[in-house]
Amino acid sequence: MLLRLHAALFCFNGITVLQKDSFLQLDQNAKLVDLSAVPIAMPMIAGPATITAAVTFPEHYGKIVTIMAITVAIGINLVLMLNAIQIGKLLTRFNHMNALI
Repeated sequence: MLLRLHAALFCFNGITVLQKDSFLQLDQNAKLVDLSAVPIAMPMIAGPATITAAVTFPEHYGKIVTIMAITVAIGINLVLMLNAIQIGKLLTRFNHMNALI
């Protein structure tokens, strides 16, 4: 259900961008300081529970431990993403890819 919602959101945003012929439009009166960006890929990768944990972690464990935990998580995610093709080939070889589709 959530995957369908994300797909619908990406589809709607894509159609909107195609109709406007630009991803971002600025007013002449807009200042660069007033702009903000929402990292939509972060919830897709991490999930709401991870984001909530990252926000509440510093209160319980301190900033250093939080930064280290986030760095390790990002590092593991980076390694997995960089090796996604090899992991996919390995899963296909052992016929485990069907479970993920």
